[in-house]
Amino acid sequence: MTKTVALVLGSGGARGMAHIGVIEEIEARGYKVVSVSGCSIGAIVGAFYSANKLDVFTQWARSLNYLNMLRLVDFSFISNGAIRGDKLFSVLSEMLGDIQIEDLEIPYTAVATDLISSKEVWFQRGSLEQAMRASAAIPGLIQPIEYEGRLYVDGGVLNPLPIAASVSAHADYIIAVDLSADVPIPEIKDPQPEVSDTKSIAEPPAADSLDNEQVQAQLADADSNLADDVQDQDQDQNQDKSAVSDITGKLTSKLKHIAPDTAVPNLWLNTMVNKASDWFNHDDAEDDKAVKAEVSGAKLGKIGILYQMFEVMQTSLSQYKIAGYPPDLLVKIPKNCVEMHEFYRANELVEMGRYIAKEALDAFEQGHSSLYGQRLG
Repeated sequence: MTKTVALVLGSGGARGMAHIGVIEEIEARGYKVVSVSGCSIGAIVGAFYSANKLDVFTQWARSLNYLNMLRLVDFSFISNGAIRGDKLFSVLSEMLGDIQIEDLEIPYTAVATDLISSKEVWFQRGSLEQAMRASAAIPGLIQPIEYEGRLYVDGGVLNPLPIAASVSAHADYIIAVDLSADVPIPEIKDPQPEVSDTKSIAEPPAADSLDNEQVQAQLADADSNLADDVQDQDQDQNQDKSAVSDITGKLTSKLKHIAPDTAVPNLWLNTMVNKASDWFNHDDAEDDKAVKAEVSGAKLGKIGILYQMFEVMQTSLSQYKIAGYPPDLLVKIPKNCVEMHEFYRANELVEMGRYIAKEALDAFEQGHSSLYGQRLG
């Protein structure tokens, strides 16, 4: 008899691409998913899976490169979020279509936080697009969502791993995927072969391989390129969407965590934020402005510090949720495998998710726990 699974997909930025690999491994073993609950990126991946469109989302995610990702970032320094999120969710909405949650084949729950009432909210009816968008509005980073008289932000503020929402499914197993686990990055033994398109999705060079002049030159080029991209946004939008394809890049034998103090993308992003801050703080000394542009282990930048605080909070809250509603299997994704914005590394993350899920399910089916899979039920 086919075993049923209630799937819980946690929050964690770009690490959520690993959810795809976990789902693929669960299905490959013949389990039937009868319920999906998710938070933030988990709500987004879960939405596409419940709508039977995960393959479309996966193709799009695999096609992302660094520049394409920047084109989806609509900075807004005069609103209550650094990023509006309109461009990103417009693309996701076009892929997903106008779907109501109650019409899905798989019961779905997206968890968000209502700032007005300070309560956790479960979206189980209504617009699927609005549900996943409300669940993924990271406070201070992505603009909150006003919907039906409420103001919603990321569900991770109160519940980054919504296990309780899956209990009512009465499945044989509850499998929860924690994206904030304190486990080492796995070594992938059999990476997929390199293809000719690898260069199109290669990540930017690490800053530790560049001297200061080269870094500054890249920052200047990034500023110029972004300005050109904004001007050509309308012309490029249709072209970007039509470029979705099955591009599979080179999978490294081991995911390399890019720390904030060695990442050119982080340096550029934080410089952009700091420049915007200077517009509103003209009394800053010149030497203070120079310090703001630096990114090191102790100086993560405004966005880096904000998100790091959010990460610490989510990790702590996840432990409480696991203790209160222990799943049958907790799949552990390393919290330091990639930075929160590195969605262009989807190929590596999907492969890592599949590898970890295989290791976790092998042990689970044999009746014990493993490094990446904790048997709790």
